[in-house]
Amino acid sequence: TVNGQNELSFVTLANADAALPVILSAFTIHCSGNNTVVNFQTAQETNSDRFEIEYSLDGSSWIIAGVLAAKGNSNIISNYSFTATGNGRKY
Repeated sequence: TVNGQNELSFVTLANADAALPVILSAFTIHCSGNNTVVNFQTAQETNSDRFEIEYSLDGSSWIIAGVLAAKGNSNIISNYSFTATGNGRKY
C-alpha cells in the first residue's frame, strides 16, 4: 500500500536500510577472438541464487546469454567468468 500515489506507474518499494544481497568487488569485459568474456568478483553474497548475463542488440530489449549459479551465502571473495560466443556489436 502506498499513500499519495494518484496514477498507475511503475513503483519499487524497498526498505532504505536494506542492503543488496551481493557486494560486487570487480567487473571486467574483454574480447577474445569472436567471443566476449565477462569476469566479475563478489566480496559477499547473501541468499543469492544466480547471475543472469544479458545482452542487447538495440540497448532497449535484453536477451539472456547465460546463467551462472551463485554461491548462495558467502563471506569470501568469489570469482565468476562467462564467455559469450559470436561476434557482432552488442550492449
